[in-house]
Amino acid sequence: MRYVMSNKWSLTEHFVITDGAGDPCFDVRGNLGLTQRLSFCNQAGEEIAEIRKHLMTTAHDILIGGRPVAEVRHTGFFGERYDIDSSFGQFTAKGSFTGWDYSISHDGQLVATISRELAFRERFVVETADGMNDVFLLAVVLAIDAIHDERFVAAVSGDGKHAFSKPVRDSIRLIAGVGIEGDVHAGRMVQHRSRIARDPAAPNLRQVHLIHAELHDELNRLGYRVSPGDMGENVTTRAIDLLSLPTGTRLMLGLQAVVEITGLRNPCMQLNRFRPGLMKAVLDRDAAGGLVRKAGVMAIVLGSGVIRPGDPIEVAYPPEPHAPLKPV
Repeated sequence: MRYVMSNKWSLTEHFVITDGAGDPCFDVRGNLGLTQRLSFCNQAGEEIAEIRKHLMTTAHDILIGGRPVAEVRHTGFFGERYDIDSSFGQFTAKGSFTGWDYSISHDGQLVATISRELAFRERFVVETADGMNDVFLLAVVLAIDAIHDERFVAAVSGDGKHAFSKPVRDSIRLIAGVGIEGDVHAGRMVQHRSRIARDPAAPNLRQVHLIHAELHDELNRLGYRVSPGDMGENVTTRAIDLLSLPTGTRLMLGLQAVVEITGLRNPCMQLNRFRPGLMKAVLDRDAAGGLVRKAGVMAIVLGSGVIRPGDPIEVAYPPEPHAPLKPV
């Protein structure tokens, strides 16, 4: 079955989902920002599904007939992926969520594709396989989009002296080509002491350090007490898989500031001095046995601007072919 949304919704008011012929099928109403829920109704006005946002995480629940049937969450550090644990079985969504080009599978079988079409007006199309619960799959698509749109700056930090951790600030100012105003690691040439010892004339590819807040969540579950800035990062993000971004990805932080991802942070033994065993906790292995460094990414500043907690994050991918991040 083919379903169409004729324009990108804001998830704050009301929109209609039509079939391929343009006939209305479902109404969606609500505000995930204020009421924490969306109501999914048939053309008779009867609520047939509901999407609820978790209060403390980016996960969303789907309810059908008033009963919880699924949880949708962004997972993994090895690429864009959403896992859907449901009473109908395990579902997985993979692909480009920024570009609206992804698919949903169930037990390895394709059950839905999601794409963007450019016609007279931009349209977003969901194609579902025969025999599937279309209401459930459409609710999954809405939940994924809601989570994806929640990418934001969780905290900002900076310090004018060399120290492992950086204090949290109300705001920081990014300066193009330099870094963060007043931060010890700002500069056009390398500022990290280990890099200065190697080559003081090398360009500074580590002007800004970003860490995903989901890493803090993971470490705290393991018993480590870690908060924004504790591991020396300048920007703590939420709901964006930093480690899967290709080299050269640009992030707009807030309204003006732009950074370009240059590579991975290489964890060092200072982590263990901060919390015993922490260095091992931020290292992992992928399915092929390769080393995975989870301690964030480094970036240079392309566009100046002030950023604050709560600011949105926009992602711009570099031209293909994409190069995976390597330590810098």
